[in-house]
Amino acid sequence: MATAQDEDIHSSQDSVDQGMEDVVPSFSFSGCGFLGVYHIGVASCLRDHTDVVNRKEIRFAGASAGALVATTLLCDIDFGEMTRLFLEIAKVVRNKESRDLAQLLRAVMHQYLPDDAHLRLRNRLYVSMTILQGLKCGLVTDFRSKEHLIDCLLASAYVPGFIGWIPPGMDGDCFVDVHNRPLKDFSSSSTSSSPRHHSATSTSPQTSSTSTSS
Repeated sequence: MATAQDEDIHSSQDSVDQGMEDVVPSFSFSGCGFLGVYHIGVASCLRDHTDVVNRKEIRFAGASAGALVATTLLCDIDFGEMTRLFLEIAKVVRNKESRDLAQLLRAVMHQYLPDDAHLRLRNRLYVSMTILQGLKCGLVTDFRSKEHLIDCLLASAYVPGFIGWIPPGMDGDCFVDVHNRPLKDFSSSSTSSSPRHHSATSTSPQTSSTSTSS
C-alpha cells in the first residue's frame, strides 16, 4: 500500500522530470591545444548520436582548439580533416619546423568553411577572445563575414611562439589565447563543458608511465 511519503516522492520526481524537459543544453569546448582530438571524439559522438546540430536553440562556446572543433561540428565539416590539421600542427611543433601555422590554419578554414559559415554560426557559436592589453576576456558571436569568423578563430587560438610572433589584431585591438574555458549564462539552459580540465586531471592516453584520473 502506497504511503503519503511514497506519493510525495513520486510527485517530487515528476516535477524534476518535467523541469529537465524544459532545459535547453549548451556546450562549451575548452582550449586544449593538441588535445583537440579529444574534442573531435566528443563532437563526433554528438553529431552521430544526437540532434544538437539541428536544434537551433542549442548554443556552443569554444576557446582556441575548442572553438575550431565547435565550428567543425556546426558547419558539418569532415572531422577527419580537422584531425589531420591537429596532427599536422603537432608534428610541426614537435619537429621545430619553420612554418607559418597561422597561415596554415587560415588556409584550411578558407578551404572547408562554407561561404555562409558566419551566418550559420551567428548567435549559435560564441568564440572566446582575450584582448592582449589588460587581458580582458569576452565572447564574440556577431560574425560580420566568413573572413571575420576566421579572424576570430585565429585570435582565439593565438599562442605566442606557436602560432607566430605577431598577435592578431581586429578593430584596433590585439588578441591572445588566454581564456581557457568559456561559459555563458544562456537563458533557461544548462552547460556541459568537455573535456574537464583541472590541475588533478589528466586527459592523456594511459601508458605505463601515465595514469589517468577523473
